[in-house]
Amino acid sequence: MIQNSTTRLQEGRPTNPYTGRGSGGDPYPLGECTFYAWSRRSDLPWFAGWHGDARYWADSARASGFPVYTVPKAGAVVVFQPGQDYAGSVGHVAYVESVSSDQSSMVISEMNITGWGGGWNIKSYRTIRNPAGRLQFIYHRGETPDSPGGGGDPVLNVTFDDVHVYSSDTLAVTPGQQVRATVTARYANGPGAIPCGLANLGTTNDAPVPFADLSSGTWPNSPWRSRNRVAAVGCNGSLSVGGYARWDLTFRPSAYTTPGRYVVGTFGPLWEGRQRSNVAQPIALQVTNTAFAAVVVGQSFTRVLGPGRTGAVTIQLRNTGSQPWDGNVHLATPDDSAIRYGTSGVINGNRVGFTSDDGSSTVAPGHVGTFTYTVQSPAGQAAAFRQRFDLVRDGSGPRFADELGVYIPTVIADPTHWPAELTNADCTWQFVSQATHGATTSDNWAIVTDSQPSDFYYTIKNTSDLCPWFATGTHALHLGADHPRDRGSGFSDTSNGWLSLNRIAMSAGTTVAPGDTVSIGFGLKAMSGLAPGRYREYFTPVVDGPLAGGGWLTDQSTWVPIEKR
Repeated sequence: MIQNSTTRLQEGRPTNPYTGRGSGGDPYPLGECTFYAWSRRSDLPWFAGWHGDARYWADSARASGFPVYTVPKAGAVVVFQPGQDYAGSVGHVAYVESVSSDQSSMVISEMNITGWGGGWNIKSYRTIRNPAGRLQFIYHRGETPDSPGGGGDPVLNVTFDDVHVYSSDTLAVTPGQQVRATVTARYANGPGAIPCGLANLGTTNDAPVPFADLSSGTWPNSPWRSRNRVAAVGCNGSLSVGGYARWDLTFRPSAYTTPGRYVVGTFGPLWEGRQRSNVAQPIALQVTNTAFAAVVVGQSFTRVLGPGRTGAVTIQLRNTGSQPWDGNVHLATPDDSAIRYGTSGVINGNRVGFTSDDGSSTVAPGHVGTFTYTVQSPAGQAAAFRQRFDLVRDGSGPRFADELGVYIPTVIADPTHWPAELTNADCTWQFVSQATHGATTSDNWAIVTDSQPSDFYYTIKNTSDLCPWFATGTHALHLGADHPRDRGSGFSDTSNGWLSLNRIAMSAGTTVAPGDTVSIGFGLKAMSGLAPGRYREYFTPVVDGPLAGGGWLTDQSTWVPIEKR
């Protein structure tokens, strides 16, 4: 039975304009959350550039030698990731005023938050429930956590086993080339599930990793959270005892690196802010100058291909070796297996030739070769896989230096054909923004009355590489009412976007390919007899169809602010 329930918001303490600056002059923009947090913790350094975005403060502080834990403590700066407790797209930071004796709640002060009487350059207060284990806290130097009821941080006995490094713990690479290592390990023992955002791989002494490839920035744009931390990939919600975690590490020595063997770090899994594990796994690079080497400079493909359709795949590679490529150089599958569903452009089932950027029959050092072939998907069937490639020099040499690490995410699906290979871990998302097109309060809460509903728009991004979203069909993606899961909402409007009391649909005919963003519009209409007040309506995307691991995507605790009058 669906239960009709809505979470009622309790207002925070009174607010007042704030005009103070930290000692020595606050380095952050006036009125922002970072401005206020630094004014309360001026012992923290200025985090320059994107390191200063609120969501990166924990990593930046840790890299500067400050302890970071997931246990709340008065006097700490709390870091919210995008979507957590109504944080925006660049995250949010605040100052912890007090913590309850059992650590079940805390009072924070902050600036530039929507709601609770807050706003730009306005200091406001609110109470955060259940902060331990899901938020990060920047302590003063030398501080350690307090356990509930006092005392020090409890010993967690976090251990991992069955550790593997793919393809090797010594990776061959040429100067200027990117190389990838994948580490997997089993969470063998611990006090409970580790939140995915805290199940990191780090250097055992927190040393920065030489040659870490941060050319795309940090997580989620690259595997690296900082120069000594790597985020877990494929993790959904939390890592349970007995479960396996995976971390992808990317390295790129500069074009001027002297050939030789470099130990880039000794790595181990950890419960961020709580305890390191027992693992100490070294990884090294063997930097060599080689006649034949390549790096990927571009690729294009159809992100969702309907059954029975054709699509072109293009991969561009730059010659970073010292010798030109001739007609013996091909793109090939790592194990020489057939290129799945490949047709025109495929040679002998598992090879693809190139065209040169200068129109010649060779690709000179520094130039780019383009490899193109066509995929013909089978009629009436669905599939999802990563087609991986290396380069080979047929007849006169092996594959180039080391694996390229390039793959083409191939998705063959439509609303009535769903890939059986997909699991819950393949379907990931990110909250982008939300807005109302109706009346709002001065602090942007949507106003709903008995006679006047409100239109709302909720924008999310498909961050997966294999999981398509369809508005209808056997595995349609909907917004599901959450907290508690599948509850009946007090604001459902089945005449405007709602399918039922706990489901909201995308517009008919919508397909959201991996990497795309969608805005989902729906109405908010108060149920009869609902008391006036402020309410939080929590939503999480859900694939309503058979899916290994369950259809609900990761709960990011995002909510819609509604004021019922």
